[in-house]
Amino acid sequence: MRQQLGRDLASHSMKTLVNLGLLLAALLGKGSCLICETCISPGEGCTGLAHPCRMNEDTCLTIVGMNSLGGDDTTETLKTCIAAEDCYSGSISVTTNAGLHLQSISSCCQDDLCNRWELTLPPTNLTSNGLQCPACSVFGSSHCKGTEMLNCTGTDNRCIMVSGMLNAGGLPSTFTARGCSTETACSLPLGTALYSAGVIFNLDKVSCSPAPKATESH
Repeated sequence: MRQQLGRDLASHSMKTLVNLGLLLAALLGKGSCLICETCISPGEGCTGLAHPCRMNEDTCLTIVGMNSLGGDDTTETLKTCIAAEDCYSGSISVTTNAGLHLQSISSCCQDDLCNRWELTLPPTNLTSNGLQCPACSVFGSSHCKGTEMLNCTGTDNRCIMVSGMLNAGGLPSTFTARGCSTETACSLPLGTALYSAGVIFNLDKVSCSPAPKATESH
């Protein structure tokens, strides 16, 4: 009788330990978070700390961006945590009038420290490709006419129009721009903060059309 009772108690204790172990594993799994390398630095590449992401951030982002909005080409690398729906992966290029140019390459991944690898911007190709687009850029307004024609270069084969808000150095402003772009820029997400070398873009409109052949001037 005592032996049977002992066996029953031992069996019950074992089941209780197993159940507690399963519950603990479930709680630990539910509470665990992604770890990403986080840093920001001028140029291509940066090395930072391993940072635990917040519960709503399930993706590691690396982005190398270059723009000439300040007059000179500025390149910067950012690594951080982000929500998957806000992460844009790929390479884009947009050129408007007056030599304003924006280029970036970004990568999204979802394993711990998967963004520790570096990205490199594709070489800038300034060779004319025989296409052209209306171009303009206006700050403080959501309209620009695009009366100037811009000769497209490299792989920029789309005429793009973008508008929204940009924030540079804590100074937000509405903006509109038209020009030449890669096809990848035409699928930029709306309503998402896009970072490029110290400038945050929040787009509310992106429209594209195939760039026509340039007309010869006489």
